[in-house]
Amino acid sequence: MASSVFPSARTALLLIDVINLFDFPGGDAFARRWVPAARRIARLRGRAHRSGVPVVYVNDNFGRWRSDFQTLVSVCSEPERPGAAIAELLKPTPQDFFVLKPHLSGFRETPLHMLLFVSLIVFFAFFYTSIVFNPQDTAENLRKHGGFIPGIRPGQRTAEYLDYVLTRLTVVGALYLSGVCLLPEILISQYAVPFYFGGTSLLIVVSVTMDTTAQIQSHLIAHQYEGLIRKSRLRGARR
Repeated sequence: MASSVFPSARTALLLIDVINLFDFPGGDAFARRWVPAARRIARLRGRAHRSGVPVVYVNDNFGRWRSDFQTLVSVCSEPERPGAAIAELLKPTPQDFFVLKPHLSGFRETPLHMLLFVSLIVFFAFFYTSIVFNPQDTAENLRKHGGFIPGIRPGQRTAEYLDYVLTRLTVVGALYLSGVCLLPEILISQYAVPFYFGGTSLLIVVSVTMDTTAQIQSHLIAHQYEGLIRKSRLRGARR
């Protein structure tokens, strides 16, 4: 659509976000009011072409098109779109250039971002587990109190067995967390599904909800125990 070599010019005409879907509340009315301005921009672009000034379109990709500006223009030019008239007026010519801005950042939703995301999840899963649970201390406490795991000798063998089980549980948990975090990212980047919560936000919401539910249940159980204790005291006093 455009030349692969940008001319060495000191002046350029930048058209920022002029190709738009206008798919927001009130977009129809806004697009109708914007048509006169689009005509003036089209005339300015014509003068830039005649003067040899390069025209560069800088546009959002709306989280759907990474580098296919032609597809973006054709979709915005569909008759049922609110901004179809504007897209037709300002449709780029073969001599124009374009830059598609990422929806959030140039790094997000790329394979490298996904790989780093999963790596950090796995690392912190093992890091947090190593802080909250120490197999050596647990094995020593079991030995001191006379406890043991059937079929496992107390002491170092128990610590090794606990570490063996804990490592496998952490691997499964880390993979599960990675899947939960990656699924919204993949649906947003590849299929443009309008998720309002990313993977990390989803984990936070679920963990806070589960913790709140557990606290409510503990308070209810404590309240029931208090009621039972009061009833037993009343019965004892009557006797």
